[in-house]
Amino acid sequence: MTDYQGYLELQQYLNFNLLLDVAHLKVSCNSLGLNFDEQLDKLLPLSNYVHLSDNDGKHDQNQGFTQDGELLHKLKKYDFTGKTITLEIYHQVETIQEQYQLIKQELGLTHDS
Repeated sequence: MTDYQGYLELQQYLNFNLLLDVAHLKVSCNSLGLNFDEQLDKLLPLSNYVHLSDNDGKHDQNQGFTQDGELLHKLKKYDFTGKTITLEIYHQVETIQEQYQLIKQELGLTHDS
């Protein structure tokens, strides 16, 4: 399952909760020639568990975010209330803590997810 259409097809056979890995979706959309924004609009509201990291759209690099970064800007428009969020960022502990604070601030999270 790499996109919304794949989700719909799998839902016909299985009742499951979607774990949405945003960085994987970004790579899949690039590989399949799909519009990332449209896919994210369709899939994020369906998921209550989200993995967050960034990449170049070609490789799953598990990069962090910058305050003025494009992906973080896109994520700001979504409601993360009730969602469990995992930062899937491969860095030193201090950097992950900084990323946690940035995500919490930029996405308007008020509790630990």
